[in-house]
Amino acid sequence: AAELMAGKPVVSLQNGIGNLDAVMWRVPDALPVCAATGQGAIAESVGKIRHTGFGDTRVAPFAAFAAPAAQQFGEVLSGAGFEVEMHDNAASVLWGKLVINAALNPASAIWHLNNGEIPRHPDAAPAARAAAEETTETANRLGIDTPFRDPWKAVCEVCEATSGNRSSMYEDVLHRRRTEIDAINGAVVSAARNIGLDVPMNKEFVRKIHALESEYRAS
Repeated sequence: AAELMAGKPVVSLQNGIGNLDAVMWRVPDALPVCAATGQGAIAESVGKIRHTGFGDTRVAPFAAFAAPAAQQFGEVLSGAGFEVEMHDNAASVLWGKLVINAALNPASAIWHLNNGEIPRHPDAAPAARAAAEETTETANRLGIDTPFRDPWKAVCEVCEATSGNRSSMYEDVLHRRRTEIDAINGAVVSAARNIGLDVPMNKEFVRKIHALESEYRAS
């Protein structure tokens, strides 16, 4: 498969960070494209997906030589009726999505909430807000601009747009699967540690989700 994709666009439509290394390890000659979406969906059964909310999809090349491939992918999405924003900075796209996911995903999984319930929950809301602000500060300390000025407002807008949706992490916990916590909040903790920044809420989210995983793996 790697040989077939050599020299071809490979799109990482992802949560979290770190996928570029995995893509280039598998397909060293790929044209790597980054994408992050605010579209909401729930897998109701095998082969049955319910769309639960609209959101922008941001697309950027991971490297300048992949810019034409990113543009082509963005045009394909636009032609299919999706709202697409083209960017030239993949780090900004990824950390912008990471701010949302670091707040929304673990909060929904820990308190068993649909997205729209998070901003009004007495415990989940302040925890999610703290995680979003910590993640934004980490990005800024790394010299990365996120696509929005107010991280908590951005989280709330996504929660409203996908109000009936359960996050992918909540779905994983419900189905007793391994979550993406290490690639989301764990990635924030690692990046913050490298620059001497403390991110206590992200650490707490990692601890709590790992504890949930340990419970259902042991049972």
